[in-house]
Amino acid sequence: MPDRFNFYDFYGYLLPGLALVTVFWIPFGMVVGWWPKGEVVAALALLGVSYFLGLLLQAVGERAIPSKTTDGVGNQRYPSDLQLDAEDRTLSPEAKHRIAARVQEQFGLDVGLNIAWDNELGQRRRSAFFQARNQLIERKLQAYPEQFQGLYSLMLGLTLAFGGGALYLFGWAAKPLMSESIVSIARIIFGVSLLALLVNSVFIAFFSKKGVAWDSSSLIAAGATLMSGGFLLGNLYGPTREQVATLSIIGLVSLFFCFRFYDRYRYFTSQFAKAVWDQFGTLR
Repeated sequence: MPDRFNFYDFYGYLLPGLALVTVFWIPFGMVVGWWPKGEVVAALALLGVSYFLGLLLQAVGERAIPSKTTDGVGNQRYPSDLQLDAEDRTLSPEAKHRIAARVQEQFGLDVGLNIAWDNELGQRRRSAFFQARNQLIERKLQAYPEQFQGLYSLMLGLTLAFGGGALYLFGWAAKPLMSESIVSIARIIFGVSLLALLVNSVFIAFFSKKGVAWDSSSLIAAGATLMSGGFLLGNLYGPTREQVATLSIIGLVSLFFCFRFYDRYRYFTSQFAKAVWDQFGTLR
């Protein structure tokens, strides 16, 4: 965690946390009339809660939505690895050869521009990328790449905030489906999915090797918890038909932004890797 509050805290933690709090509070404001009051203490509490939730979103996002992408033959690889492939056009051929020569000279690693990719090559490229980034940090030249790092952290947090918010809002808007039996099922789903989520999170945090990602079942459990929780709150507070329609529309808008932010997250992770390679390749 950083020693002081900086722009990374603002982009990566505070803004996504504020987005999550906003989306989650909308039904309470619309249906119950609980809108935040303009008090200093309440505002400070809101910022504190938002920052904490932003930290949580980043922790979940880094495990649940890795920056790897699929190459032409189905391998999951990082952008910094893919960009050194001969057929990739993110970096120019001249830049790749300049980077490869400098990596060989500085770190004694062959990043294999013209050989078939395998896991060992991917690990060498990954090691070279981290050492290149560390060299930029040592020379205090990391400011430009870190702009993209802050942006992709922001996009990752917003992806989760609006995606989770959409499921939560859809739960609130499901009033026409509510019956005694469905509410009972929703309670069971909420309890089971929340328990599964907590158990899996504890297992990952304390017993798994570093870097183990949430799997699809964890994401399903998180989504089920949010949607069933929203459903139960909607059953408790009873939105009107007009409010159900409005919440449904807001949920769709939130889902749209989720996909848009995810697309930008992919873009900025690639630009971050490119910025590091570009700057490292031109060091004197």
